[in-house]
Amino acid sequence: MVKYLLFLVFTIIFSTPAFCAPMKFRIASPNTADGGLPDWIVADGEITSTTADEFRKFIINGGHDRYKWTVLLNSTGGNLIGGVKLGEVIRKFGFGTKVGSSILDNPNSSGFPFEHEGAGVCVSACVFSFIGGVYRIAESNTVGVHQHYIAEALRSPDARLFSSRDFSDQQIISGVLTEYVVRMGVDARILTAAGLTQPQDIYLFSFDEMVKYGITYDSFSYRQWKLDEYKSSLIAVSYRNDEKVKAILFCKGGSLVLSVQKSFFGGNDQEVASAISWVHLFGVLIPDQSVSGRKGKGDTAIYELILPDEILTSKLNLNQGLSGGFRNIMSVKLSGEKFVPYAKLIKKNCA
Repeated sequence: MVKYLLFLVFTIIFSTPAFCAPMKFRIASPNTADGGLPDWIVADGEITSTTADEFRKFIINGGHDRYKWTVLLNSTGGNLIGGVKLGEVIRKFGFGTKVGSSILDNPNSSGFPFEHEGAGVCVSACVFSFIGGVYRIAESNTVGVHQHYIAEALRSPDARLFSSRDFSDQQIISGVLTEYVVRMGVDARILTAAGLTQPQDIYLFSFDEMVKYGITYDSFSYRQWKLDEYKSSLIAVSYRNDEKVKAILFCKGGSLVLSVQKSFFGGNDQEVASAISWVHLFGVLIPDQSVSGRKGKGDTAIYELILPDEILTSKLNLNQGLSGGFRNIMSVKLSGEKFVPYAKLIKKNCA
């Protein structure tokens, strides 16, 4: 009964007029030279009461549930319950979300069409879809909220439209939204920002606010480095946000060494070791002979990098993290915070 009441309230009271075409979904064209799998699902347009069901059918009927996609959202909002339901489906499939548009370019030199990400927005009902992502990425001032409303109230602000039952329903809706937001891992204070912003306006969150409230969350990024002790030696450890893997900075044979773990499906130690042909750490090239790899537990690989002294003396690009390429593209979002002072301290204490 309660679920039916909420569905009725959301779909009748908080449906908004169409400002653009209903949201459509498609897989981005391959963005690699060899036509490999793209990285995202394009989701453009207005969210309606049926958008979540259409997205579920798109995923299942297309066999897209076999991969962990990023849903690239670009929407000015729409139906509030539709936005919540779409967020629930995104979370159920374990997909991430990102705000942006997908721009189709001319075919590359190999004849394959490819796309790149462009600017986008995710406001109003779209925000509730966005926070359904297991990881959530957005630029500053691209995610925004405001009061939910009915069109009649905007046209006649002083008209007597609400009954005492309507005010009761409002409180139920507020409770449901709060429960949903908190369950998605986001600070409920984003609802305060929405409640204080008139329907005609949009409160856009800054980058710092999105991090503070958990609106954005990158499970693949690494946390700040922390000093630790291992077998009487000084080390630094940084865990990935999902706590599944970690990076370790330590001293070995008088050299500073970085150990990182990443996904690697199939193969043996030799294939792991030969999969990377170039590696950059915070913008510094690590010589091939200083990179070694081996199979880890399950579908993982462990790489060890003997770091050159240049790491301690150069001006590093601390936002770049670790990157590499060849047959196994490596992209590890290591934290640059406190990396240099801890690296110098560990190097100083090398036995």
